[in-house]
Amino acid sequence: MDFDMNVIDQLKTPQGRIPVHNVRLTQGDSPYLEFVPANAAERFTTPDQAMPRPASQTGIEDLAFVDKNGLLPLALQTGPLFGTDVRESLVDWQSAANVARAVVTVQEVVNGGKPLAVLQADEESQSEALVAKTLVKNVETGNDFSIFAISFAVDASIENGYVAHMPNMPWLKKFVGDEFDYVIGDIEHDPDGADYLTVTLFSFECEIAPLDFALVLSCFYDGAHAVALIDQAKKTIAGFGEAEGEAEKASLIRLDAATVEGKLDVWESELCEDDMVSLRHLVQALISLHLEGVRVDLFRSTEDDDFLSFDTYLAYLWFLFSKKLGDVKIGYCARCGKAFSLARRRGVPKKYCSEECKTAAKNDKTRQLQIDIRQAYAEGDGVSEIAAAFFPKQASGVACDKVRHMLSTWVELKHDVDADIAQGSGDIVKRCVAEGVFDQKYVERRMKALKKVR
Repeated sequence: MDFDMNVIDQLKTPQGRIPVHNVRLTQGDSPYLEFVPANAAERFTTPDQAMPRPASQTGIEDLAFVDKNGLLPLALQTGPLFGTDVRESLVDWQSAANVARAVVTVQEVVNGGKPLAVLQADEESQSEALVAKTLVKNVETGNDFSIFAISFAVDASIENGYVAHMPNMPWLKKFVGDEFDYVIGDIEHDPDGADYLTVTLFSFECEIAPLDFALVLSCFYDGAHAVALIDQAKKTIAGFGEAEGEAEKASLIRLDAATVEGKLDVWESELCEDDMVSLRHLVQALISLHLEGVRVDLFRSTEDDDFLSFDTYLAYLWFLFSKKLGDVKIGYCARCGKAFSLARRRGVPKKYCSEECKTAAKNDKTRQLQIDIRQAYAEGDGVSEIAAAFFPKQASGVACDKVRHMLSTWVELKHDVDADIAQGSGDIVKRCVAEGVFDQKYVERRMKALKKVR
């Protein structure tokens, strides 16, 4: 009996990665990345070094800060992010990058690597807050709670795309600690047709009664959404709803369903150091949203991946990120400004995003050094004086030789020497010979060459 086998599925790793040989960006009404997968024959007959593999540092940070020049090289390393399709929408990749960039930034703030100001609105640049904070107070009782929200433009209509690999919305998660935080993930549809992934965290100082939570949801969500969220809470939060009929249950907000309106004072607020726990929970919730389809697989996966198997490579990248949250730290390339991860890096701090930028920066530095040294010579400084100024830590002889080499390869100085010889002045020639920039044999060769030209 013959079976139709999906070659891509056969090559998919437990980490959700599909090896590919090439990737290209196809423009059109809806631009997309088109992957050329390795087929089974290539997988087992092609030398390992010929098969593109993820770079050892590939992570969410690489996706978060990828630019247009790095998109195709990264896509070649990762293969499809969202499953087994050989075509993936560029809109999905941009959405995934935007969410990753936001989460990495928030986590770096939590770790103390960035100030809270980077998450807040900036009037000067007219940028909106990355994380919006709202305070809500019951004007009768004085009880209050905080709301933190973060939102991203997405396209929820793309089949098997970014949003399709998230849990069914609305989605709810509870965090219990010094505070009680309820996180709601939802896809909001704007009247103009745009979709937004919105994650909202309600933070209470103590456990909130189910009835109160239901009333809070009814205040901030429309009827259908509130009902769906309450139903989801009953399914996902242990103990939720069991005491709904207990009028004696302790209540934080103490709202009356018939007279909710007018009892809540709502205003926007600035983030503060006391919000760090909630910001950390917001990051953890966003990570959890990307781990749909992760399951234990003792026989395909390994201990390195905690014996887990992933439906998508994006989920695997988020899993890796979740294991190093305390180490999240971002550096910025000293040459091109591109951001990159410094997680788990030891020794001398990394200054450049790639070897290409490191080499280019070194060449730029050498080029500028040559310009400065030649300018100093043109202004009348001697070789020894220049060497002491530009190479103070090096032996005098070595430093002088470096200066002479930079001057002897200076095309403009060679032209000046030729002009000095032709005019019979000799001042420039005498100085260059005296300083050891050119020797007498070089001068004699140039004199003979210039006579032939005449």
